[in-house]
Amino acid sequence: LTRAEHVELLDEVLGGVVLASLPLVWVVLGAVGAIGRERALALATWTGLVLLGLYGTLGARAAGLSVARSVSWGIAVTTVGAVLVTAKSFLH
Repeated sequence: LTRAEHVELLDEVLGGVVLASLPLVWVVLGAVGAIGRERALALATWTGLVLLGLYGTLGARAAGLSVARSVSWGIAVTTVGAVLVTAKSFLH
């Protein structure tokens, strides 16, 4: 890889890491007492679900699907995530 390709790859990876870390922000705020713990966990869950939908949609667009089909994929991925979160809440 050339230097420019390395920089582009690093930029993409860091962008993904930052986005994936967004739910952690709410958990940290809850841990330090800036917001309530229950609210922090709820916000982290919803942020995670939104990110799943975003990643599903953008991944489908990157694969060449139309906007409508990409949004459908985003909704499908978000639904699967919501089902898993709900199932986990019943198990705990």
